[in-house]
Amino acid sequence: MSRYDTKVEIYGETFSVSYGHDLATGYFVQVYHPSVDEPVIDIDELFGATVGLRPASKDVFLCAQEIANKTFNKIRSGEITIERMERDPENHLGAQLAAQMMPTSGSA
Repeated sequence: MSRYDTKVEIYGETFSVSYGHDLATGYFVQVYHPSVDEPVIDIDELFGATVGLRPASKDVFLCAQEIANKTFNKIRSGEITIERMERDPENHLGAQLAAQMMPTSGSA
């Protein structure tokens, strides 16, 4: 899994945006607003868009949706590059566990 975090300001509101790649759900984007702890919008390739807790203002929700859609489109187009860390054996927990459970020896 890879996960990146950034701040985005739109229409005078500041949102936290997390995006990346997860082996189970594919590429994802989560948009947070300071008024709620859960993502306002959560989009991934497998399930599509999921609406989290809505902030008090509908305008804030619409801003979050706009940010999520633009970020997801940039990921799909390659404008935002994401290192898919699960493909790197150094970062892949399954590969690390398999190596510990089945150590190789000799020239195999």
